[in-house]
Amino acid sequence: MEQFEDALAAFEADTRPQGRVLRAGLELIETMGIDRVTVAAILGEAGVARGTVYAHFGDVFGVFATAWSKLGAPWLRLMMTAPDEDAMPTAYRSALTQILCAARRAPVLNEVVQPDVEQVWADLDRASEVAELRAAWHLVMRLSRDLSIAVLPAVTLLDPIIDTVGSLPDDARERYGLAGRTRPPLEVPEAPSPFDAEQDDITRRLMVAAVDVVASSGLAAASMLRVCRTARLTPGAASPRFADLRALHDYAFRVSLADVVRQNRELFLGRAGELPIPDRAATMSTMSMGESRRQWRRYRQEFHIAACTDHEVAAMMHDAITSTDPQSMEELRAAGIPEAILAPMIMFTHVAATGVAAVDALGLPLAELDHRPVFRWIYENLTGTVVVGADE
Repeated sequence: MEQFEDALAAFEADTRPQGRVLRAGLELIETMGIDRVTVAAILGEAGVARGTVYAHFGDVFGVFATAWSKLGAPWLRLMMTAPDEDAMPTAYRSALTQILCAARRAPVLNEVVQPDVEQVWADLDRASEVAELRAAWHLVMRLSRDLSIAVLPAVTLLDPIIDTVGSLPDDARERYGLAGRTRPPLEVPEAPSPFDAEQDDITRRLMVAAVDVVASSGLAAASMLRVCRTARLTPGAASPRFADLRALHDYAFRVSLADVVRQNRELFLGRAGELPIPDRAATMSTMSMGESRRQWRRYRQEFHIAACTDHEVAAMMHDAITSTDPQSMEELRAAGIPEAILAPMIMFTHVAATGVAAVDALGLPLAELDHRPVFRWIYENLTGTVVVGADE
C-alpha cells in the first residue's frame, strides 16, 4: 500500500502541464470510458495547449501508457496481494482496470503493461505453494468486480469472498488432503461454441464475426460493415435480420450468454454432479478457462469495459444476465445446494468470465493451476463444511 501511496502522491503533486494531462486522462477514462476519450477532451479538462499532448505523449493512448508507467505496477501488486478490499485504494481504480484490460488490443499500452505484469508476478512471495493461486484469484475476482459493478451493482456481495481468498491459508493443500496431487478431479471437456445452437447460418456467421471484431478492437470500434466483411457477407444479408449493429450485439450477447449459462449448469449438475460442491465449482471454472471460450471471454470483457460508462449497454447486459437467474436458482436449489451459497455462486458465474479473460490475456498461468483449494476454502467459510480428500 505504501508504494502505491507514494506513487500516487508524486502523481498528484506534478503541477506541470504534463502532470495535468495525465490526471485528466485517467479522470476522463472513468467518466467517458477508455475508448471514447479524445485529445480535445483531455485538453479541455487539463487546460493545456494541444502541443503538450502530441509533443510529450503522441496520442491519447500515449497519455494512458505514461499514466500507467507511474501508477500501474504498485497498483497491480495490490490487486494481487492486498489481503482485503479495505486495503485497496479507490483512486483511479476504474481507469487503471480499463487500461490493464485494454492493453491486449492496444500495442502502445501493452508495451508498458505487460512488463509490469511479468515483474509483479515474478516478485510474488512463493514461500507457500498456494501463493500463485491466491494472487491469481485475487486479480480475477477484483477485475471481475470492478468491470461488473455498473452492470450488476449487487456484485459487491462478492467482497467478502475476495477477502476470503486473501485469507487462504498457506497450508491449504495439506488442510484439504490435496498435497502432492496436481491432477484435477475430472477431465474437463472443451466447451462447445455458444453459437452452435443457432439454426440460421447467416445469423450464426454474423454473431461469430461480431465476437471476433469486438474481441479484437473493442465495442466502440466495431461497425456493421466490419462485421459483415469478417463474416464474408454483404450488408444486405444482415439488414433483414438486424436493423443495426446494436440489435446484432443485443441478440448475440443474449444468445451466447444463455448458452454458456446452460453449459455451466449442465456440467455442475450433470457430469460433475458426483463431486463435492466446491470441486464442481472448480471444475466449472476450469472449463470456463478453456481455449474454446477464449474469444467469447474477450468479447464478454469488452462489453463490460463499455458498460463502465455506457448506461444503455449496462442496462441491456443487466437484463440479459439476470434473466437467467430464476432457472439457475430453481435447479441449484432442487439439487440441494446450500442456501448460503446460492446467490454468491450465481453472481460469481455471472462475472468471473471477464476477470478470467483479463488474466488469461496477461499471460498468467491461471488455467494450469489446481483451483480446488481456493473453492474448498470459500465453501468452508460460507457453510462451515470442510471437504477433505481427493476424488481421483
